Amino acid sequence: IDGNKLIFCYENRKMVINLDEFVSCRSMKKVKMLLKQISNLDDIINELKVWINEHVLSSVDYKIQQCELNDEIEELTDRVSKVNKEIDNLRRDRAAFKTNSPKYLEINVHIRKLREYRVEKNRIIKSKKQKLKNNEKDRTFLLKVQDLLK
Repeated sequence: IDGNKLIFCYENRKMVINLDEFVSCRSMKKVKMLLKQISNLDDIINELKVWINEHVLSSVDYKIQQCELNDEIEELTDRVSKVNKEIDNLRRDRAAFKTNSPKYLEINVHIRKLREYRVEKNRIIKSKKQKLKNNEKDRTFLLKVQDLLK
């Protein structure tokens, strides 16, 4: 193993497997095929076990990362809810003015900016939730691989 790459050298050929990409595909079929290819190479299997344990399954780092993501999602969700309340208040205030009056248009511009901010934050929340889900899927997959290696 060289960094995050598993390298096999044959007679005149070389096979390189990027372990990060290998993990991200989450295919047990591919894992079994790889293990079949390297079944007679105990030292490589041991290195693969070590790599899985060191780089991915360190539960402390995983838990810290998941907690940080959850905190960020919660904080962003709170911001979005505050923005929603502010938009509702502005819409209520706007109703007191005539349509197309300067104050009405000023409030409209502010509402538009808040809506754009809300859309941006919702996009960030969605990406963080996806990252949280992917981390969990990767961890589950690697636990299965670890069981397979035993």
